[in-house]
Amino acid sequence: MNPLRKVIGLLIIIFIGLPVLFGVIWVVGVTKAAVSPEFVSELPREIIDDIPDLVEEVFLEAQDERAIADEDTRAWFQAAAKTGISPRELMRKIGLLDWLENELSESLYDVGEILRGERRPRTVVFDLIPLKSAFFHEESIQYLKVLIQNLPPCDYEEEEVWERAEDGESELFTLPPCRPDMALAEKIIRDEFDRAVVDMPDEVEILRGVRFVPFGISRTVTLLSYSFFIIPAVLIFIGALIAATSASSFFRWSGISFFVGGLIPLILSLFVMNITPLAIKLAPYSWWSETWTTDLQELILEKTSWIHIRIVDHLISPVATVAGIVCIVGVALFVISFIVRGKKKAERE
Repeated sequence: MNPLRKVIGLLIIIFIGLPVLFGVIWVVGVTKAAVSPEFVSELPREIIDDIPDLVEEVFLEAQDERAIADEDTRAWFQAAAKTGISPRELMRKIGLLDWLENELSESLYDVGEILRGERRPRTVVFDLIPLKSAFFHEESIQYLKVLIQNLPPCDYEEEEVWERAEDGESELFTLPPCRPDMALAEKIIRDEFDRAVVDMPDEVEILRGVRFVPFGISRTVTLLSYSFFIIPAVLIFIGALIAATSASSFFRWSGISFFVGGLIPLILSLFVMNITPLAIKLAPYSWWSETWTTDLQELILEKTSWIHIRIVDHLISPVATVAGIVCIVGVALFVISFIVRGKKKAERE
Protein backbone atom coordinates (compact mmCIF):
# COMPACT_ATOMS: atom_id res chain seq x y z
CA MET A 1 0.00 0.00 0.00
CA ASN A 2 2.84 2.38 0.84
CA PRO A 3 4.34 2.29 -2.69
CA LEU A 4 0.92 3.06 -4.17
CA ARG A 5 0.45 6.01 -1.80
CA LYS A 6 3.87 7.36 -2.74
CA VAL A 7 3.06 7.10 -6.44
CA ILE A 8 -0.28 8.90 -5.97
CA GLY A 9 1.30 11.59 -3.81
CA LEU A 10 4.15 12.06 -6.29
CA LEU A 11 1.74 12.37 -9.22
CA ILE A 12 -0.29 15.02 -7.37
CA ILE A 13 2.85 17.00 -6.59
CA ILE A 14 4.46 16.71 -10.05
CA PHE A 15 1.44 17.17 -12.29
CA ILE A 16 -0.71 19.52 -10.17
CA GLY A 17 1.19 21.09 -7.28
CA LEU A 18 4.44 22.06 -9.02
CA PRO A 19 2.86 23.50 -12.22
CA VAL A 20 0.51 25.62 -10.10
CA LEU A 21 3.46 26.72 -7.94
CA PHE A 22 5.47 27.70 -11.07
CA GLY A 23 2.56 29.80 -12.32
CA VAL A 24 1.95 31.48 -8.97
CA ILE A 25 5.63 32.41 -8.61
CA TRP A 26 5.58 34.15 -12.00
CA VAL A 27 2.21 35.81 -11.36
CA VAL A 28 3.27 37.14 -7.95
CA GLY A 29 6.69 38.28 -9.20
CA VAL A 30 5.40 40.08 -12.29
CA THR A 31 2.48 41.58 -10.34
CA LYS A 32 4.88 42.87 -7.70
CA ALA A 33 6.98 44.46 -10.45
CA ALA A 34 4.03 45.86 -12.42
CA VAL A 35 2.61 47.81 -9.46
CA SER A 36 5.96 48.94 -8.06
CA PRO A 37 6.64 52.71 -8.08
CA GLU A 38 10.08 52.00 -9.52
CA PHE A 39 8.59 50.37 -12.63
CA VAL A 40 5.47 52.49 -13.13
CA SER A 41 6.85 55.89 -12.14
CA GLU A 42 10.63 56.16 -11.74
CA LEU A 43 11.75 54.16 -14.80
CA PRO A 44 9.45 56.07 -17.23
CA ARG A 45 10.77 59.34 -15.80
CA GLU A 46 14.35 58.18 -16.43
CA ILE A 47 13.37 57.36 -20.02
CA ILE A 48 11.75 60.79 -20.42
CA ASP A 49 14.91 62.48 -19.19
CA ASP A 50 16.93 60.51 -21.75
CA ILE A 51 14.69 61.16 -24.76
CA PRO A 52 16.24 64.50 -25.90
CA ASP A 53 19.79 63.10 -25.72
CA LEU A 54 18.67 59.89 -27.41
CA VAL A 55 17.06 61.77 -30.30
CA GLU A 56 20.15 63.97 -30.68
CA GLU A 57 22.48 60.93 -30.81
CA VAL A 58 20.35 59.15 -33.41
CA PHE A 59 20.07 62.36 -35.44
CA LEU A 60 23.86 62.86 -35.56
CA GLU A 61 24.84 59.25 -36.19
CA ALA A 62 22.18 58.76 -38.87
CA GLN A 63 24.10 61.22 -41.07
CA ASP A 64 27.20 59.01 -41.00
CA GLU A 65 27.53 56.33 -43.68
CA ARG A 66 29.28 54.10 -41.14
CA ALA A 67 26.02 53.95 -39.18
CA ILE A 68 23.49 54.25 -42.02
CA ALA A 69 24.44 52.63 -45.31
CA ASP A 70 21.19 53.57 -47.06
CA GLU A 71 21.77 56.79 -49.00
CA ASP A 72 18.10 57.82 -49.02
CA THR A 73 17.84 57.63 -45.23
CA ARG A 74 21.07 59.60 -44.80
CA ALA A 75 19.81 62.20 -47.28
CA TRP A 76 16.74 62.94 -45.13
CA PHE A 77 18.85 63.40 -42.00
CA GLN A 78 21.47 65.48 -43.81
CA ALA A 79 18.72 67.76 -45.13
CA ALA A 80 17.37 68.06 -41.58
CA ALA A 81 20.83 69.05 -40.33
CA LYS A 82 20.92 71.88 -42.90
CA THR A 83 17.84 73.49 -41.32
CA GLY A 84 20.08 74.65 -38.47
CA ILE A 85 17.54 73.48 -35.88
CA SER A 86 18.51 70.61 -33.59
CA PRO A 87 15.91 68.00 -32.58
CA ARG A 88 16.05 69.25 -28.98
CA GLU A 89 15.39 72.83 -30.11
CA LEU A 90 12.49 71.72 -32.30
CA MET A 91 10.99 69.70 -29.45
CA ARG A 92 11.21 72.77 -27.24
CA LYS A 93 9.66 75.08 -29.86
CA ILE A 94 6.62 72.90 -30.46
CA GLY A 95 6.06 72.31 -26.72
CA LEU A 96 6.86 68.59 -26.74
CA LEU A 97 9.83 68.92 -24.40
CA ASP A 98 7.81 71.01 -21.96
CA TRP A 99 5.03 68.39 -21.96
CA LEU A 100 7.51 65.57 -21.33
CA GLU A 101 9.46 67.34 -18.59
CA ASN A 102 6.50 68.85 -16.77
CA GLU A 103 3.01 67.47 -17.33
CA LEU A 104 3.96 63.87 -18.10
CA SER A 105 6.76 63.71 -15.52
CA GLU A 106 4.57 65.25 -12.79
CA SER A 107 1.75 62.79 -13.53
CA LEU A 108 4.18 59.88 -13.23
CA TYR A 109 5.51 61.34 -9.96
CA ASP A 110 1.94 61.48 -8.61
CA VAL A 111 1.42 57.84 -9.60
CA GLY A 112 4.58 56.86 -7.71
CA GLU A 113 3.43 58.63 -4.55
CA ILE A 114 0.01 56.97 -4.76
CA LEU A 115 1.51 53.51 -5.26
CA ARG A 116 3.80 54.02 -2.24
CA GLY A 117 0.84 55.12 -0.12
CA GLU A 118 2.24 58.64 0.33
CA ARG A 119 -0.82 60.24 -1.25
CA ARG A 120 -4.54 59.46 -1.19
CA PRO A 121 -5.49 57.28 -4.18
CA ARG A 122 -7.12 59.32 -6.93
CA THR A 123 -7.69 59.13 -10.65
CA VAL A 124 -4.62 60.14 -12.66
CA VAL A 125 -4.82 60.86 -16.39
CA PHE A 126 -2.31 61.81 -19.05
CA ASP A 127 -3.47 64.95 -20.87
CA LEU A 128 -2.65 64.30 -24.52
CA ILE A 129 -4.04 67.54 -25.91
CA PRO A 130 -0.65 69.33 -25.61
CA LEU A 131 0.94 66.32 -27.34
CA LYS A 132 -1.57 66.55 -30.18
CA SER A 133 -0.93 70.29 -30.41
CA ALA A 134 2.80 69.61 -30.62
CA PHE A 135 2.34 67.12 -33.46
CA PHE A 136 0.19 69.58 -35.40
CA HIS A 137 2.21 72.65 -34.44
CA GLU A 138 2.81 75.10 -37.28
CA GLU A 139 6.49 75.14 -36.35
CA SER A 140 6.68 71.41 -37.14
CA ILE A 141 5.16 71.97 -40.58
CA GLN A 142 7.51 74.88 -41.33
CA TYR A 143 10.48 72.77 -40.19
CA LEU A 144 9.56 69.96 -42.58
CA LYS A 145 9.01 72.41 -45.44
CA VAL A 146 12.50 73.85 -44.91
CA LEU A 147 13.90 70.32 -44.65
CA ILE A 148 12.34 69.34 -47.99
CA GLN A 149 13.63 72.54 -49.60
CA ASN A 150 17.15 71.42 -48.65
CA LEU A 151 16.74 68.28 -50.78
CA PRO A 152 17.76 68.12 -54.45
CA PRO A 153 14.97 68.58 -57.05
CA CYS A 154 12.93 65.50 -57.98
CA ASP A 155 13.28 63.91 -61.38
CA TYR A 156 10.18 62.86 -63.32
CA GLU A 157 9.86 59.41 -61.71
CA GLU A 158 10.43 60.72 -58.19
CA GLU A 159 7.85 63.45 -58.73
CA GLU A 160 5.32 60.77 -59.71
CA VAL A 161 6.03 58.89 -56.47
CA TRP A 162 5.29 62.06 -54.50
CA GLU A 163 2.09 62.63 -56.46
CA ARG A 164 0.90 59.10 -55.76
CA ALA A 165 1.54 59.72 -52.05
CA GLU A 166 -1.39 62.13 -51.97
CA ASP A 167 -3.72 59.19 -51.31
CA GLY A 168 -1.96 58.57 -47.97
CA GLU A 169 -0.54 55.16 -48.84
CA SER A 170 3.08 56.22 -48.26
CA GLU A 171 4.67 57.65 -45.11
CA LEU A 172 6.59 60.90 -45.53
CA PHE A 173 10.09 59.58 -44.86
CA THR A 174 9.64 56.56 -47.14
CA LEU A 175 9.27 58.91 -50.09
CA PRO A 176 12.26 59.73 -52.33
CA PRO A 177 14.59 62.27 -50.66
CA CYS A 178 13.99 64.99 -53.21
CA ARG A 179 12.17 68.33 -53.52
CA PRO A 180 8.78 68.06 -55.27
CA ASP A 181 6.34 70.89 -55.89
CA MET A 182 6.17 72.58 -52.45
CA ALA A 183 2.38 72.95 -52.55
CA LEU A 184 2.16 69.18 -53.01
CA ALA A 185 4.72 68.59 -50.24
CA GLU A 186 2.85 70.81 -47.79
CA LYS A 187 -0.44 69.05 -48.54
CA ILE A 188 1.15 65.64 -47.93
CA ILE A 189 2.71 66.88 -44.65
CA ARG A 190 -0.58 68.31 -43.37
CA ASP A 191 -2.55 65.21 -44.40
CA GLU A 192 -0.05 62.97 -42.63
CA PHE A 193 -0.22 65.07 -39.48
CA ASP A 194 -4.02 64.93 -39.57
CA ARG A 195 -3.95 61.13 -39.81
CA ALA A 196 -1.45 60.91 -36.95
CA VAL A 197 -3.60 63.02 -34.65
CA VAL A 198 -7.15 61.97 -35.52
CA ASP A 199 -7.07 58.63 -33.69
CA MET A 200 -5.20 59.96 -30.65
CA PRO A 201 -7.47 60.41 -27.59
CA ASP A 202 -7.48 63.65 -25.62
CA GLU A 203 -6.49 61.87 -22.42
CA VAL A 204 -5.51 58.45 -21.13
CA GLU A 205 -6.49 57.23 -17.67
CA ILE A 206 -3.53 55.44 -16.08
CA LEU A 207 -4.79 55.09 -12.52
CA ARG A 208 -8.32 54.98 -11.15
CA GLY A 209 -9.05 56.28 -7.67
CA VAL A 210 -10.30 53.84 -5.03
CA ARG A 211 -12.03 54.45 -1.71
CA PHE A 212 -9.84 52.46 0.68
CA VAL A 213 -6.34 51.05 0.30
CA PRO A 214 -4.86 50.45 3.78
CA PHE A 215 -1.16 50.00 2.90
CA GLY A 216 -0.88 51.81 -0.40
CA ILE A 217 -1.82 50.30 -3.76
CA SER A 218 1.55 48.67 -4.38
CA ARG A 219 1.79 46.94 -0.99
CA THR A 220 -1.90 45.96 -0.95
CA VAL A 221 -1.82 44.36 -4.41
CA THR A 222 1.46 42.59 -3.61
CA LEU A 223 0.10 41.22 -0.32
CA LEU A 224 -3.06 40.01 -2.04
CA SER A 225 -1.01 38.30 -4.75
CA TYR A 226 0.97 36.39 -2.10
CA SER A 227 -2.31 34.82 -0.96
CA PHE A 228 -2.28 32.82 -4.22
CA PHE A 229 0.45 30.65 -2.69
CA ILE A 230 -2.25 29.00 -0.57
CA ILE A 231 -3.40 26.99 -3.61
CA PRO A 232 -0.08 25.30 -4.55
CA ALA A 233 0.83 24.92 -0.86
CA VAL A 234 -2.40 23.01 -0.19
CA LEU A 235 -1.88 20.80 -3.26
CA ILE A 236 1.74 20.01 -2.33
CA PHE A 237 0.84 19.33 1.30
CA ILE A 238 -1.96 16.98 0.19
CA GLY A 239 0.46 15.11 -2.07
CA ALA A 240 3.07 14.97 0.72
CA LEU A 241 0.48 13.82 3.23
CA ILE A 242 -0.61 10.96 0.97
CA ALA A 243 2.97 9.91 0.19
CA ALA A 244 4.40 10.35 3.72
CA THR A 245 4.64 7.54 6.23
CA SER A 246 5.65 9.79 9.14
CA ALA A 247 5.88 13.40 10.18
CA SER A 248 9.53 13.61 9.13
CA SER A 249 8.81 12.18 5.68
CA PHE A 250 5.90 14.64 5.30
CA PHE A 251 8.24 17.58 5.87
CA ARG A 252 10.85 15.99 3.61
CA TRP A 253 8.40 15.51 0.73
CA SER A 254 7.09 19.06 1.21
CA GLY A 255 10.55 20.58 1.49
CA ILE A 256 11.90 18.90 -1.64
CA SER A 257 8.76 19.87 -3.57
CA PHE A 258 8.97 23.53 -2.59
CA PHE A 259 12.71 23.63 -3.29
CA VAL A 260 12.30 22.15 -6.77
CA GLY A 261 9.24 24.33 -7.39
CA GLY A 262 11.25 27.45 -6.59
CA LEU A 263 14.54 26.39 -8.17
CA ILE A 264 13.21 26.00 -11.72
CA PRO A 265 11.60 29.48 -11.92
CA LEU A 266 14.72 30.92 -10.25
CA ILE A 267 17.00 29.44 -12.91
CA LEU A 268 14.62 30.44 -15.71
CA SER A 269 14.27 34.05 -14.48
CA LEU A 270 18.04 34.46 -14.08
CA PHE A 271 18.49 33.01 -17.57
CA VAL A 272 16.01 35.51 -19.04
CA MET A 273 17.72 38.47 -17.36
CA ASN A 274 21.16 37.40 -18.54
CA ILE A 275 20.12 36.47 -22.09
CA THR A 276 18.23 39.75 -22.72
CA PRO A 277 21.29 41.86 -23.74
CA LEU A 278 22.37 39.15 -26.20
CA ALA A 279 18.84 38.79 -27.55
CA ILE A 280 18.66 42.54 -28.23
CA LYS A 281 21.95 42.45 -30.12
CA LEU A 282 20.78 39.48 -32.20
CA ALA A 283 17.27 40.85 -32.84
CA PRO A 284 18.05 42.38 -36.28
CA TYR A 285 19.52 39.05 -37.43
CA SER A 286 16.77 36.82 -36.10
CA TRP A 287 14.12 34.91 -38.03
CA TRP A 288 11.84 37.97 -38.21
CA SER A 289 14.62 40.11 -39.73
CA GLU A 290 12.57 40.61 -42.93
CA THR A 291 10.60 43.28 -41.04
CA TRP A 292 13.65 44.62 -39.22
CA THR A 293 16.28 45.32 -41.82
CA THR A 294 16.96 49.05 -41.95
CA ASP A 295 20.09 50.55 -40.49
CA LEU A 296 18.01 53.26 -38.83
CA GLN A 297 15.95 50.71 -36.93
CA GLU A 298 19.12 48.94 -35.81
CA LEU A 299 20.60 52.26 -34.69
CA ILE A 300 17.49 53.10 -32.67
CA LEU A 301 17.50 49.63 -31.12
CA GLU A 302 21.14 50.06 -30.15
CA LYS A 303 20.50 53.44 -28.52
CA THR A 304 17.40 52.23 -26.65
CA SER A 305 18.77 48.83 -25.59
CA TRP A 306 19.26 50.02 -22.01
CA ILE A 307 15.51 50.68 -21.81
CA HIS A 308 14.64 47.13 -22.86
CA ILE A 309 17.19 45.67 -20.44
CA ARG A 310 15.92 47.78 -17.54
CA ILE A 311 12.30 46.83 -18.26
CA VAL A 312 13.13 43.13 -18.33
CA ASP A 313 15.20 43.42 -15.15
CA HIS A 314 12.39 45.27 -13.36
CA LEU A 315 9.81 42.67 -14.42
CA ILE A 316 11.89 39.52 -13.91
CA SER A 317 14.02 40.29 -10.84
CA PRO A 318 10.98 40.10 -8.48
CA VAL A 319 10.25 36.67 -9.96
CA ALA A 320 13.78 35.58 -9.04
CA THR A 321 13.31 37.01 -5.53
CA VAL A 322 10.00 35.22 -4.98
CA ALA A 323 11.42 31.96 -6.38
CA GLY A 324 14.42 32.31 -4.03
CA ILE A 325 12.09 32.73 -1.05
CA VAL A 326 10.21 29.57 -2.07
CA CYS A 327 13.54 27.70 -2.27
CA ILE A 328 14.42 28.89 1.25
CA VAL A 329 11.03 27.69 2.51
CA GLY A 330 11.74 24.31 0.93
CA VAL A 331 15.15 24.07 2.60
CA ALA A 332 13.62 25.05 5.96
CA LEU A 333 10.97 22.32 5.69
CA PHE A 334 13.64 19.79 4.72
CA VAL A 335 15.70 20.74 7.79
CA ILE A 336 12.60 20.46 10.00
CA SER A 337 12.17 16.87 8.80
CA PHE A 338 15.44 15.91 10.51
CA ILE A 339 14.54 17.84 13.67
CA VAL A 340 11.22 16.01 13.89
CA ARG A 341 13.00 12.67 13.42
CA GLY A 342 15.52 13.61 16.10
CA LYS A 343 12.76 14.37 18.58
CA LYS A 344 11.13 11.00 17.93
CA LYS A 345 14.38 9.18 18.64
CA ALA A 346 14.88 11.13 21.86
CA GLU A 347 11.39 10.25 23.03
CA ARG A 348 12.00 6.52 22.37
CA GLU A 349 15.21 6.56 24.37
